[in-house]
Amino acid sequence: MPRGDTVLSGLRVLVTRTPERAGDLVAGLRDRGAEPVLAPMHQAAAVAGQEARDLSQLVRTVADADAREWLVFTSVNTVRALQAVVEGADGGSPDSSRHDQALDLGEHLAQAVAGGLQIAAVGAATARAARNAGLPVHLVPPPEQSSAAGLVNVWPHAAEVNQPTATGPAVVYLPQSAWARATLRDGLEAKGWRVETAVAYRMVDFPAASPLTEVTSTGSVAVWDPHRAREELARGTVDAVVATAPSLLWALFASTDGKPPAPAVTVEPMACAVMGEPTLNAAQELGLKAVAATVPDTAGLLDALEHAVKENRA
Repeated sequence: MPRGDTVLSGLRVLVTRTPERAGDLVAGLRDRGAEPVLAPMHQAAAVAGQEARDLSQLVRTVADADAREWLVFTSVNTVRALQAVVEGADGGSPDSSRHDQALDLGEHLAQAVAGGLQIAAVGAATARAARNAGLPVHLVPPPEQSSAAGLVNVWPHAAEVNQPTATGPAVVYLPQSAWARATLRDGLEAKGWRVETAVAYRMVDFPAASPLTEVTSTGSVAVWDPHRAREELARGTVDAVVATAPSLLWALFASTDGKPPAPAVTVEPMACAVMGEPTLNAAQELGLKAVAATVPDTAGLLDALEHAVKENRA
């Protein structure tokens, strides 16, 4: 049941997440009296061809890893992508003889974990997804540093934890988005680690032809395509925006020629809640009255949105 009057009561809030990722946020907005509308710009899609083969090879290699090696998850989508490989959803199961047993990721990597494979996650939500897939998580940066840079900050230097070997430094396996920046890879290499990367998924226009997660239902929440979302923003029928990545904001406010506008085209200054410093920077460049969540979770986003609305009204 919705609360009494809150800062968000009666506001139409545009959420740039896809339906399968927006459930908690939609519920939270409704609980605070807002009207959520989904306007997903992109969706995570499974890789194909050589990228799928490279990802399957990385999963096979990780399954044989030892105590000198790490596996890093940079997003929930990365966990889902590796789970899809294990299940053979991409047509290239690491172990086709066990395909019909529908192993979870934790079962597939159990021997490596028992042998000392360490697992890191970039933030709490990603760590939770890894644990739900049956994996332990050994390293997560503090909430205020939930980013690639934050993970680099807490990562040990290779010389502190590894004895020199004839084969060189220990390995960090880094499956990631095709759009991933080099921040994490470069930071780990600077600390003496060898980093093996693979493209785990691609962000494509919503809806994806081969999504990592199928959307079975959007419930009663409205879902707008990008064109409709931009029209409503220009008309002033949207009161606030929630975004968790810079690319989502740039896509939402992109001009017809694909160039990012400055400032964002809206009837009046728009309150915006974001997750992470890169997203905050993008929002500010677009002229949005943005506030970043102090804790990178749904409650943090909702609190940031209330703060942004208050600031926008001041």
